[in-house]
Amino acid sequence: MPWLHFFAARDDLLDLLEFALSHPGMEIFESYSEFDRPLRRFTDPAELRALPQIGLDPHGIGAALQLALWLPDVGPRPAVDRIALKPRAVPGHTFREVIRGPGLFTLQCGGIHQRASVLTASALGWFTEAGARRKYLDPAAVERIDWEAHRTFAARLRDHVSRRLAVASVPGRPVLAGADRLRREGLALKDTIRAETAG
Repeated sequence: MPWLHFFAARDDLLDLLEFALSHPGMEIFESYSEFDRPLRRFTDPAELRALPQIGLDPHGIGAALQLALWLPDVGPRPAVDRIALKPRAVPGHTFREVIRGPGLFTLQCGGIHQRASVLTASALGWFTEAGARRKYLDPAAVERIDWEAHRTFAARLRDHVSRRLAVASVPGRPVLAGADRLRREGLALKDTIRAETAG
């Protein structure tokens, strides 16, 4: 799965998500629901702006919030699975929901970690066709993806981050406008996401 790593503040992430939602039919989901709650789905930028956790990383380890982008042109609606939690694994909770599908685009949102005065990296990732054929557990789902449409949208996302939103860079990482402002105000940039892997 290729990854595009970058530094983004809250407004940068919301700009990127608004760009994604400008594509007809786009829906954005939580990758994992909160405990004992159904998976949330977003189709309006205002719904995303209402999420206070976008742009914050309370633990300073990256991927504080993970979202999944689905475009109907790419393939059928992804599956939502309910995962039963082992008894006492998470006290007071019994399940959570997860979304899955080989045509999804994943946004791992980094953000500000106040205690350490750092901004952690964000990342966009997606399966390539070859990677999905090798690694995805449901071959029939892989066959239902329009991989040409998938490649086109992946290129649009990459271009939007790297060429339209980025105003600076650090080695191998675009820095978006809000993140660059925070860096100039004294926040350090912290790259917490593992290196890009093939596929």
